[in-house]
Order: sequence, then structure tokens, then C-alpha cells
Amino acid sequence: MRGNWITLLSIHCALLLHAQEGVQHYGGMQLHDYASVGFHTNLVNEGPFDQNLGLAGFYSDHGQISVTGTFAPVFHDLEVAVEKGLLLATPIGVNNNANLITGDIQTPRTGTAIYSNFFDYSFYTGESSVSKVNGYAAMTNKESFMFPVGDDERLRPLTVSSMATNPMAKCAYFFEDPNNSKSLDAAFSTDKKTTRYMSVSDKEFWRLEGDVPSKVTLTWDEYSNITALAEYISDLNVMGWSKSANQWVNLGNTGVEGGRSYGSLTSDTFVPNDYEILTIGGNDDALQT
Repeated sequence: MRGNWITLLSIHCALLLHAQEGVQHYGGMQLHDYASVGFHTNLVNEGPFDQNLGLAGFYSDHGQISVTGTFAPVFHDLEVAVEKGLLLATPIGVNNNANLITGDIQTPRTGTAIYSNFFDYSFYTGESSVSKVNGYAAMTNKESFMFPVGDDERLRPLTVSSMATNPMAKCAYFFEDPNNSKSLDAAFSTDKKTTRYMSVSDKEFWRLEGDVPSKVTLTWDEYSNITALAEYISDLNVMGWSKSANQWVNLGNTGVEGGRSYGSLTSDTFVPNDYEILTIGGNDDALQT
């Protein structure tokens, strides 16, 4: 019977595709164990669709696919192979494995209401410069997680390690000058800092939401221009724009790895929600001397 159910479900979806430009779901559909369903067109989800097992895949060799609707779909296993990207206008969730093959999962950057959510014990594979979350990724009920975030061209992950389980945390990467962020329509002046001996990157930043004390690990690459931030790699620090002080604050350095072109930097413990954005900076020892 399970095999027959999968066949009927596949036929039903195919009929919907012929009749309209997207699959419109109003409730009542569920993917059972061992089911595999591919969406080759837009999904409009207007009913509960969060008790799924099996695999749901989004596939397109030439165009973009969108997920819209008033209900957030949650999949057990998810596969994304959409050449021009999977565009989210509503959140989606994954309970087990997300296989990022090609094409970004794209969300708006102007706010955090839409995101790709990784629940509990879920994980992902295949993240790369051409397969990542281009916008906001979220984690639910996790203590630590590497957000597979980036921009149009690059994977720029942020790792969070928390002192307790996070009910939810969200993260996005911005390859923008914080002095004039078009995405956030805000300015975080790199001249406003707790000491003039600090340096703050004007190349990029991350936005992280979460209310559990945590450490974060930021990464840099050849476009980060860290040589302008510190004379030595050991002088690099994570910097945060404090919401209360309205200036850049040094969040520390508990570990640094890599070289001038590529590497990673870990902060001291702080509460992410106390800071608007995060970036890499340094202590200018030469200037201080």
C-alpha cells in the first residue's frame, strides 16, 4: 500500500503542474517514510505541511523556484538543485538532512522573518560557493551550529557555540560596508569605537540573533583584506556593534587559525542579541605604541 500511495501522490502532483504554474497545497498532503517527491515548479503552501518523512526535492536546470504561502513547510530530508536558486517568501524547515547540490536558498536580507530553519538534530551537506543559504539561516534547539551562509559568490559561514540550547538563532552574511548598509538601511560607523586603537572592517559583516550566551567563529578570505586590520593575525578580534553603547566593542579572541588569505577567529562569550552586527577587527599595536 505504501508503494501505491507514493505512485498516486506523484501522479497527483503531476496533474497539478499541468493545470497551473505552481503546486498549490491547502492541507491534507503528507510525505510518508520512503516517499520521494520532486517539485519542478513553485510551491504555494496554504495549509499545514510539517509532518513529513521521506524526501522532498526542488529541481530546475534553468530557472528559479519559489516557496510562498501562509504556512511554513517542514521536510524530513530536503534536496536543492535549482540553478537560479530556491527563493523563499515563507520560512522552510528541515528535520533531518538538507542536501545542498547547486543553487542557493535565497531569503530577503531586509528582515529576519523568512529563513531556512535547521531543527534539533538536522544537518546539511554539499555547502559551497554555489550551494548555500544566501540570506538568513536559522537553527532551533541546538547548542552549536555552523550557519552555511554567504552572498551571491562566496560561502562565508559563521559558527556559534552556546552555553545552553538555543530555542532559535538566526544568521546572515553581508558583503557590505557597515558604514552604509543598503540591505539594512543603516549605518554603523567604523569611527565609533571604544578606543581609537581598534580597527574595524569596512568590507563585510554578519548579523546574528540569539539570546543565549555564546562564542562565535568568523571566517575571512582574500576579499576580507585583514592586512588592513592588524599587523599580526594574533591581533585580530571579533567586533560587535553594541545596541546600548551605539558603538563598536571588542568581543575578544580566544582562538585564531589560518593565514593572511584564509582563516577563522573565535570570540569571547557574549549575548548575540546585545549586538546589531558582528565583524572582524584588530588591535593596532603599532599605532598604540
